[in-house]
Amino acid sequence: MSPADTVVGKLEGVQGRGPRWRALCPAHESKHRTRSLAVFEADDGRVLLKCHAGCDVQAICGALGLSIDDLFPPRRPDDQRPAPVKKPWAARDVIAALRAETMIGWLLLTDIANGKVVTRSDRERAKLAAERAAHLMLELERAS
Repeated sequence: MSPADTVVGKLEGVQGRGPRWRALCPAHESKHRTRSLAVFEADDGRVLLKCHAGCDVQAICGALGLSIDDLFPPRRPDDQRPAPVKKPWAARDVIAALRAETMIGWLLLTDIANGKVVTRSDRERAKLAAERAAHLMLELERAS
């Protein structure tokens, strides 16, 4: 049984399905039976709990008869933390490339604003700049 199955199985008023559920928080009384507890199962099997009424995780676990450790999948003896992945680029290089692609877009928009006719070559370069910028922003997001 997964940690999420264990937690969700002990809750009342559960709505939703994996990996996201809402339920009544067991750590406080709800006058209107409001489902203030959000439960999320992360990709690595951890269970994340958030009571929107302000109860802390220890109180929620205690009310369920669980420990904080029960929110995590069991570690096998052969489990090792994966080595951090070193990106083959520096963030400053990605930012510089993003700045250059943004400049292409800015120049094209300036030309359009000034009434210049946009050539097919300009449109193709603008499309390439947009694709590259989207890719660079995704890389920066993944790095954070």
